Amino acid sequence: MCLSIDGALAAGAATVETVTMIARAGPFGAGNPEPVVALPSHTIAFADPVGEAHVRVRLRAGDGSGIDAIAFRAVGQKLGTALLASRGQRVHAAGCLAVDRWQGRERVQLRLIDIAPADVGQLGGVTKAASGIQ
Repeated sequence: MCLSIDGALAAGAATVETVTMIARAGPFGAGNPEPVVALPSHTIAFADPVGEAHVRVRLRAGDGSGIDAIAFRAVGQKLGTALLASRGQRVHAAGCLAVDRWQGRERVQLRLIDIAPADVGQLGGVTKAASGIQ
């Protein structure tokens, strides 16, 4: 299975304005899938399970900018295991951008689909995407 990437950006470019611009291409559904973006070579600064099945992540770009991410239903799955094992390591992350509105605040969040090691030898020797998507 292949993961199709529609664009790439760094964490600092993932703004509410960027998400709003992407949303203008909607509505998204079967005939118009939500765009998938790649965040190349970002460090997993934080990764912890949240709730019973999700993994909450903080990705940091080389310039120091960061973005929060979430991997839904990933605990016990290849993606969740790879995220938790990759704290402090650089990965290429792929997912869909969304605006998270909570307690009157807005922030951009990446809904993670997959990660791949940015350096050969990472993720326990795995050299392809965590979920097996290439």
